Amino acid sequence: MRKPVKSFGDLYEADDGFRLEWHSHVHKHGHRVLRGRTLVECEGLAPFEMTAADTTIVFESNMRHQITVVENNTMFFNEQKVEPPPLGKAGGVLLNDGTVVR
Repeated sequence: MRKPVKSFGDLYEADDGFRLEWHSHVHKHGHRVLRGRTLVECEGLAPFEMTAADTTIVFESNMRHQITVVENNTMFFNEQKVEPPPLGKAGGVLLNDGTVVR
């Protein structure tokens, strides 16, 4: 069994119209919808909706963004620090169980 990845963040449950106003972070920041839908706006990109079927989006450091809930009973998670997995000795990815994937 794989060990869970450690992350820190905030879990939100909100209704249509709830908004996290324009902001940015000095570190990378992830956004994942667990239920419902959100509208994601990023400076320099066209707005797009996200659902639970989508994978986590990662905002680069200092990227201004805004997240708006567009469906009642939406739940989403915002990771405050997103880091890639450590590199293995042979240039692959080292999993928590010690396996190196190339």
